[in-house]
Amino acid sequence: MKRYFLFIILVTGLCSATYAQLPNVTAPATSSVANIGQMVTQLVGAIKPSSFTNAWSGEKANWMQKAQGAVSDASGLASSISSLAGFIKPGLFKKGFSAAGIADLAKNVTSLSGAAGLLKSFAGGLKPKAFNPEWKGQQSGWESALGMIQ
Repeated sequence: MKRYFLFIILVTGLCSATYAQLPNVTAPATSSVANIGQMVTQLVGAIKPSSFTNAWSGEKANWMQKAQGAVSDASGLASSISSLAGFIKPGLFKKGFSAAGIADLAKNVTSLSGAAGLLKSFAGGLKPKAFNPEWKGQQSGWESALGMIQ
């Protein structure tokens, strides 16, 4: 009888300890979902200042404000990404990519996931020398977070 009682106590304790380690599955998952506005800001910060045209210095603050305001507007984000591509020096695009090509892709964006795809295409179309050295270590995490945007 003592063994049976000890077994019940042990199983009850183990179940309680296990339950305490489980995540709260009823909590909304939105807190871990990436914000596309933050993703755009992070990408802009990863691009070397020398990669931008001279016009960027006068338009940066205005552009950043407009991009942050379009966080839930897919077409507004696509327009912001398209205009960002226009501020990149043409020689820093990989072969087959251009600001005009990004602008053409932006016309077809109708959802936030489409805007995220456009942002990823834009980043992938830039030569590695357009980015700060730290970007190489951040890029895979950034792309993973971008893939979570719906």
